[in-house]
Amino acid sequence: MRKIFFSAHYDDVIGSCGGLIASNPKNCLVITVFNDKCPGEISDFAKELHKTWQYGNPIEGRYIENKNACEALDVKHIELGFIDSIYRKDNEIILYPNDGDIFNKIHINDISLIGKVLESITKLIRIEDLLYFPIAFGNHVDHIILNHCGNILLNYGFKVVFYADFSYKHQKSSGYTEEKFYFNKAVFNKKMKAVLSYSSQIIMLFDSEINAITYFERFKHNNKYYEKYFKKQIKDSVTIITNTRNRVDYLKRAIKSVKRQSYIGDVTHFIYIDDCKETLNFLENNYGNDTTIKWYFYKRKNTDLSGPSLLARLRNDAIKKCNTQWISFLDDDNEFLPKHIEKLVYFANTTGCKAVHANNYIFYRDGRKFDWSFFPWTRNKYESKQKILEFKKLKMIQDNSHAIYYKYGILIDTNVWLLDKEMMKSIKISDKFTKNDWDKNLAEDDKLMFRLMEKKIEVLNNGEVTAKYYLGGYSNDFNPKEKGTIKWEKVE
Repeated sequence: MRKIFFSAHYDDVIGSCGGLIASNPKNCLVITVFNDKCPGEISDFAKELHKTWQYGNPIEGRYIENKNACEALDVKHIELGFIDSIYRKDNEIILYPNDGDIFNKIHINDISLIGKVLESITKLIRIEDLLYFPIAFGNHVDHIILNHCGNILLNYGFKVVFYADFSYKHQKSSGYTEEKFYFNKAVFNKKMKAVLSYSSQIIMLFDSEINAITYFERFKHNNKYYEKYFKKQIKDSVTIITNTRNRVDYLKRAIKSVKRQSYIGDVTHFIYIDDCKETLNFLENNYGNDTTIKWYFYKRKNTDLSGPSLLARLRNDAIKKCNTQWISFLDDDNEFLPKHIEKLVYFANTTGCKAVHANNYIFYRDGRKFDWSFFPWTRNKYESKQKILEFKKLKMIQDNSHAIYYKYGILIDTNVWLLDKEMMKSIKISDKFTKNDWDKNLAEDDKLMFRLMEKKIEVLNNGEVTAKYYLGGYSNDFNPKEKGTIKWEKVE
């Protein structure tokens, strides 16, 4: 089994994992990810670092340092050639112009880099490899990017260990099991020989070799030196909530679309039955032994009235009954494309965002692609025409496409969300609907979005169209006689 160590910069892995590597370097490989610079002008911050490093050609100088360090440990090494954060630009604008920017969070224009790095990594690894990634104690953006890559690969079944980044203050990490790797004085000396090869970083981080040795001497217990490693065993789990009443034929299609999901983590389809014995019998007879499908039967009260108020209450109750990391929603008359959940979880892990969403293809009830000849979620023709113009201007819809790209603060359909369950503990969908809400055709979808906005929750769109929305539900009811279609309650 190969042990592959991913290093944000040349010195990171040797300083953090040098003892483990030196103990048995035979099947080890060190991969440095961010080892290049972009052409053109660099920031004053980068210029100051160059002065500290004391190299005429810092890229070449640091490469030679790493070559010497790896030779000291007899370990193989390669570089991926991505640009170091201190040099990265977007349209000639420097993304991280100073120290505070680098030790913060990933710049919004830098998020796509995670996918590019991950693509390069996946070309080099095998499922049987043991992969080491930084836990990103210091919040350096390059370390954070690699940490995201490690977590994503973990969710895809790879064996991943996270290492404590040296030179940063070590912290307790919830959700991880900490382990120490111990080694003797001879291995420590070998590690230090390699570490001291990075003369430019020793000067910058410790001022002198003596101070560097003193720092590493601190990690010692009972005459044994140690390095810290962390394991995270769980995969992301997702519950897909479907509220349903009197629409078994549609529900069958929704269930099939969940069954087709490509995501390899744990997916539970939680069907919340709104007082419908036909649906209960169908589930008991067909999915009684299926551990991936669970259901709850809600017995209506005499005061319950079909519409957004009741649906909001039932959604809130369903959310409370979930215990997975993520929750998603699927109306009984809609469906997901096979990669819907996979792409949302990937995007959430990539960005670190707790509220992400995709986009819908819109269809007529009979399966024909919607042509945007009118706007279906309005009360009159004039408003419909205005909404079409508005949404085209916002590039949410376009001619010759039946897709809709949602915008936070404008419209997001409930079916396309992926939401962190812990976050949702403090988010209750309002079940109060007024006549003004009815006039504006506001549903519980809007109320959910409004609550996220009130709580100032960051929301990101993954840009993917991975769900299918069929017109004809209660907010766009074109066939009032259809069995089971629930109506709006008009509150005076």
